[in-house]
Amino acid sequence: MSETGNRQHGLAGFTFIELLIISIIIGILAAISVPQFKKTFESFQLQNLVKDVSCLFRYLQANSISQAKVYGLRINLDTKEFSSFVKEPGKEEALTGRFAKVNRFTETIEIILIPQDKSVVYFYPDGSMDDLTIDFIDKNKKKMQLVIQGAKGEIKIK
Repeated sequence: MSETGNRQHGLAGFTFIELLIISIIIGILAAISVPQFKKTFESFQLQNLVKDVSCLFRYLQANSISQAKVYGLRINLDTKEFSSFVKEPGKEEALTGRFAKVNRFTETIEIILIPQDKSVVYFYPDGSMDDLTIDFIDKNKKKMQLVIQGAKGEIKIK
């Protein structure tokens, strides 16, 4: 003991047992949280895809109005691709520029078109478009819908 009556140890710090217990607790917390991160990431992918497709629909609708041309979006469920084009009399011409690329849906997300036989959506110069509902379902069975109400020209995410 020191002159003041307090014990003083020669070494300050943690014992091996204390460090081991803390390491075990951190390991358990990490193991519990990793599956939650995966679910969150998949949910984020789903939301991001729906927003991207919605933005593409709005872009095609706005371009159709401003350019006074019929635009289209082709959705291929077999290859999980979607591509945009301008419909000219007797032909379809692929778009050029930022939205010209062929986009792919994420493999982990299932896409259902309603009606099922509708694989092309047309956007008209008056602001209207073809009716279509697209269901997006991820591996965790979380579902989001993109509803296109053609006569109104509305695009809603549900």
